[in-house]
Amino acid sequence: MSRMPGLRSRVARVPGARKARRMLLRGRAIASTQVALGRRLATQPRVGEAGALLDVLSLVNPERTRIVVMLVHSSQRVDVVRWLDKLRGDEVHVISQKETAEWELSTRGVRWHKARGLEQIDLELKKVGTIDLLVTLLPTDLVPGKGNDQYTLFQRFFRYVNRGGAYVLDRTTSPASAALLGMERWVRLLAASEDQALKQGLPQHDVDLAESTGSVIISRDLVLATKRIEHLVKLRDADVESVLPQREPKLSVRVLERRRAREFVSRATPVSHGGLVAADTFAQRFAVPALTGRRYEGRIGSPGGTLLYAGHTVLPDSFRWHLADNPRNVRLVAAVPGFSRLESRYFPRRVLPGNYYSLDSSHSGHFGHITTEVISRLWGWDRAKAEVPDLKAFFHLKPGADRHPQLEIDLLMAYGIAREDIAWVNEPVWLESVSSATPMWHNSSPYYVDPDIVSVWDRLTDGLLARAPKTPTAEKIFVSRAVSNRTCHNRTEVEDYFTAHGFRVILPEQMPLPEQVALFSGARVVAGFAGSNMFNLMHARRLETLIVLSHDGYLARNEHLFSAVRGGEAHYFWSPADIPHPPGGYSKKAFQSNWTFDFAANRAELEEIVSAQHA
Repeated sequence: MSRMPGLRSRVARVPGARKARRMLLRGRAIASTQVALGRRLATQPRVGEAGALLDVLSLVNPERTRIVVMLVHSSQRVDVVRWLDKLRGDEVHVISQKETAEWELSTRGVRWHKARGLEQIDLELKKVGTIDLLVTLLPTDLVPGKGNDQYTLFQRFFRYVNRGGAYVLDRTTSPASAALLGMERWVRLLAASEDQALKQGLPQHDVDLAESTGSVIISRDLVLATKRIEHLVKLRDADVESVLPQREPKLSVRVLERRRAREFVSRATPVSHGGLVAADTFAQRFAVPALTGRRYEGRIGSPGGTLLYAGHTVLPDSFRWHLADNPRNVRLVAAVPGFSRLESRYFPRRVLPGNYYSLDSSHSGHFGHITTEVISRLWGWDRAKAEVPDLKAFFHLKPGADRHPQLEIDLLMAYGIAREDIAWVNEPVWLESVSSATPMWHNSSPYYVDPDIVSVWDRLTDGLLARAPKTPTAEKIFVSRAVSNRTCHNRTEVEDYFTAHGFRVILPEQMPLPEQVALFSGARVVAGFAGSNMFNLMHARRLETLIVLSHDGYLARNEHLFSAVRGGEAHYFWSPADIPHPPGGYSKKAFQSNWTFDFAANRAELEEIVSAQHA
């Protein structure tokens, strides 16, 4: 056999137990570049290999009682018993569609989990929690669904294994072709993960799989892969009560308040002008999920950026877009849907005693993120505070930052939270007690806004207006934008146009917050460039008409969500971005692109709308 230079995790045939132990301990093996690797292994049996490799399993976390999961089918009577005999002394979980009497699971002290199909297997693996050995005897032709070769199952389930643990495939229970299908590709992935140039061309899920793999052994009877990187399971909000108590028994969770799921029809009528963006991109009916306020007690990592995790689990409160197919957090390394990794720089170094209510945002200090992500979770504060009188509102600054968080303080105090009940840090910390709530606002697909958020906004409005100067307001305001991204090249021309039509032009970022709120709350017509400069729409209690100017590369729909709750007409005027999105794809540069408002395409319809507004 030839060698692959620089290959950390390699593939080999194993002639005996002694050599297998030596190879596993040293993390070394022999690699084959031959395309016929799988066929040769499948057709050259070696006496005693199965026993030798089963002995090797004793080297995986031998210092403690191991947690072992077996994926099996009810038809596998003898095979399952053979493995159970080898795993005496371990905490063993069997996952299958049916339980078979011959297994004698209760007599052996083995726990059985019922699961049919891959999604149910995923759910049961989450419930088990930390897994030292994941053994699959599952023939792929008995797994519901299509395309479930053993390599696909390996890709799906390997990340549930702890660092230092192992994934084991019993090849004797599957056809050899199914057992090895995709393994040559895996070998190439392992090699590519050592080469930065090749690595750049790989999809993220392939890179993560290769980097996660330690030693690999392929024999006639078994495939064994050790795990060298820890993954955290990302938990969904709807799964907390059913999964978390079993998965993280050292963490207690208590529901403080729950609001039922509901349907909500937008109170605004959106109209899209300019021909670049279809009106049907604006949702008119929202499926608002059940909202839950919870209190967690235990050892909870809080590195900032809304991230909360315990043990091997990322709590659902960590994701501003918690309903996304693959929820993300700025503090996590994206792996694949359902899993993430945490960089060492975000590991907490100290414990912060006390009781806290998490009010982080994904981008510390950013007005837009604070007013959508933080304010949308304030609804659970009162109940949590009543449960824990010494509760403090808590958030992170950027790591190492020394800014004074006046914006956050002003907003929280306006809501009625006392100054002494507001706390923040600029480093990762361990918390012993933290409360949080499902957000009332989801500004990504699937979009939703809970109409009850109006009560939160109105409470903020009243608190801020109490500190606003008694200055004249305006019936019509145009909200301009002077920040560096999404610059409108003909901004001055646009401002002059609205001034000529009786609008007061404002730059919110140059005004005290109470004064901004006073202007928005008194306005009947609000026009402006799309972006966080418009987010004080939450205070626009008299809103009748909304006019938003934007480019077709800006996909955010925040103004739509504000108007969906506040009501009235909502008119969107679109112009081309300087930098378009790639066909069928997404580009951050396109999203943040500069642009020019297209008067030629939009003037007639804009004139009709603007002229209809009478002060």
